[in-house]
Amino acid sequence: MNTTVLSYPQRGVGGDPKWRGNHSPLLSHDLFLWLKPQQILDPMCGSGTTGDVAKDMGIACWQNDLHSGFNILRDELPLMGDLVFFHDPYHDIIQYSGNVWGKTPHPDDLSRCPDYETFLKRMDIAHYNGYQALRPGGHLVILTGDVKRKGALYPLQRDYRWFGDPVQMLIKLQHNVWSNGQTYSSMTDPRIMHEYVIVTRKPKQFASAWMVTVRRSELLNTDQREVGIQTWHGIVWTALLALGNRGSLNDIYEQVKDHARVRKLETSGTDWKAIVRRVLQETCQSVERGVWALPQYVN
Repeated sequence: MNTTVLSYPQRGVGGDPKWRGNHSPLLSHDLFLWLKPQQILDPMCGSGTTGDVAKDMGIACWQNDLHSGFNILRDELPLMGDLVFFHDPYHDIIQYSGNVWGKTPHPDDLSRCPDYETFLKRMDIAHYNGYQALRPGGHLVILTGDVKRKGALYPLQRDYRWFGDPVQMLIKLQHNVWSNGQTYSSMTDPRIMHEYVIVTRKPKQFASAWMVTVRRSELLNTDQREVGIQTWHGIVWTALLALGNRGSLNDIYEQVKDHARVRKLETSGTDWKAIVRRVLQETCQSVERGVWALPQYVN
């Protein structure tokens, strides 16, 4: 593996190509050549691609799945390995129990979580349980993708918690996926044609065994009036937008008077209102006497 962009137009041999959502055995082969594991664990093995490739390469592999009785949310991994591999469901794009396998939905099926937040919480538990089964210096490998719903992007690789020290993020191009044969009359956004391979490592130092590095992204709603680095252009423009893009000078003053930058200038006796007027004159448009708007929105 000599590049961070991976492409496998031919699927390769291993697992069941009819199993929806299965990955290319060539990916597993290249990962194992790179990371050189001696014991692989795959607790969500699907049709068994990981195990088939490991067997062909002479590598010990324990694999199991919910459909064969192992529940990653509740059961203990039976041994330690130096590579734990996850190919997650991409939220509920493909629902597995009662669909791909079994006659009824399973309550702990990760592809049947009631909402995105629940899915993330449960996947974090699954990944953490996998991390626990790593030997020092071992790698946690997660193959995942993005989900797009009603114009909103749900970036799984960013929203997951990453356990261990980050090693690499790989981009895997998708080929021969089921959705390629579908027609979407309302689709206007680019079609997602790639996945991500997240690789993290458990530290080798025994002395730090109780400590785990956890990286996560957070979705924050921040009141920009508390952001001291917002530019003056941004302050005035945001005030106009908050007013429906039409505001008198006094209305704009009222909108920005509690901004962190304004409060700072008031303590030094600086005339912040003069700055607001300058921004309006330089970047905005007077739509009538004493009333301002952003010019790109003026008819």
